Amino acid sequence: MADRLTAARALLDVTLRLRSKEDRAMKKRKLLPFVAIMVLLLSCTLAITATGSNAAMHIEHRVTNISNVAFTVSWTTDSACKAYVEYGETPYLGRYSYDDRGQDTVSMTHHILTGYLTPETTYYYDIVCDGIRYNNGGKHYSVTTGPSILPEIPHVIWGQIFKADGETPAEGSIVYVKVVDADARGSAGTSQVKSRLVDSDGKWGIVLGTLRTSELNEWFEYGKDGADSILVEFEGAVEGKASLEVPTGNTSRVLPSVSLQRDE
Repeated sequence: MADRLTAARALLDVTLRLRSKEDRAMKKRKLLPFVAIMVLLLSCTLAITATGSNAAMHIEHRVTNISNVAFTVSWTTDSACKAYVEYGETPYLGRYSYDDRGQDTVSMTHHILTGYLTPETTYYYDIVCDGIRYNNGGKHYSVTTGPSILPEIPHVIWGQIFKADGETPAEGSIVYVKVVDADARGSAGTSQVKSRLVDSDGKWGIVLGTLRTSELNEWFEYGKDGADSILVEFEGAVEGKASLEVPTGNTSRVLPSVSLQRDE
């Protein structure tokens, strides 16, 4: 009787072990499709992320107003966004500047002034718009400040810019100004570019007396007799663009009003 009981228990034990192995095998078979689906979804997610990251690596922009202690980054976008520039003396960045109109500005035109910089120093920077970082393919953008030089006598130009209807002030548009040598006297070539935002009345002003050469190491000397040219560009994002060319002069003055023109 004892032998039969022992044999029965042994048979039961073997049966339970076999069922346990079958259950584990069944679970593995059920898990395989689920694992395959998860791997596929993860691969798709990584591919989409990589594509989005690559698309965000570069953005067209301009660097203006470079001096010994500051520079400006400006650009336009097809849709309004909240933006800032992160910059620093090393690729680790760590300093932040926001739109000239305020940190919470949401716009299609962006004009961001940095400040309190060191003369003759290279600064690295990224542009961030609605959380998307543009970093020049991971290399960061860079700009070098100019040396300290003695100030010149201010010479100001100003004007007014309207939207395409010729009546509505083009508030928030960006103005770019440079001087081009046309008489081979004074500084040769083209000056650095100055920029600023248009105010709520469509008005703007630029100090020509603080324009530097393209090398930034001295003031740009232009003819006060009208022999050289002042080139003015207006960027209004979806509102359009405009440009103006006038001769230099020996006094501060108001330039003709201009209206933006949309691309056909």
